[in-house]
Amino acid sequence: MGSAFRPLRVASSVLTAAIAVFTFAAVTAQPVLAQDAKTVALGFSGGASFPTGRLDDGASTGYALAGHLYVNPTQFRAVRFRGDVSFDRWDVKGDAPGVEGSARVLGFVANVLYEFQGSDDSRLRPYVIGGVGAFNQKVTESYGGLSANANETNVGVQAGGGFMMTLSGFSTFLEAKYLTAYSNDSWSWIPVTVGVRF
Repeated sequence: MGSAFRPLRVASSVLTAAIAVFTFAAVTAQPVLAQDAKTVALGFSGGASFPTGRLDDGASTGYALAGHLYVNPTQFRAVRFRGDVSFDRWDVKGDAPGVEGSARVLGFVANVLYEFQGSDDSRLRPYVIGGVGAFNQKVTESYGGLSANANETNVGVQAGGGFMMTLSGFSTFLEAKYLTAYSNDSWSWIPVTVGVRF
């Protein structure tokens, strides 16, 4: 029963941390222009990663890390392009005593991001994001000093949304996405992350 509620506890911890970050940012932020004038920006994020579907049958809740490259075309006010390099890792649920293992995905994704426009002085803005990319999937298991692994690369997609808060010189964001890497045994997962953009 305890393991059944583990994803909910992790999600609650992530959301609590995100609310604390956004509350601190809102209190300490100086007034800034809502429209980010930078044409290129970098970002980093991290949080919990929740396996779903077939992946959830063999993996427990893990973590997600990612780096982001933003390109903001000057001719568009609300459209952004974002490249993601992501790393998600989960522990494998042991089918037998003494068996240990992990599953991980290294992703390279090209996205289109649409930021909803509010008032000109609004710092908090919702957005949606979607993209396609390549995902390298690897499973490693060990038992009694012996180890084995399976490794393959497949095409996949992601879609989700979040909230961006623009501050003085940088932004923070809270984001949730649904990802699927297509193969004979497709993997799907949901990372919930908090990040910064410079």
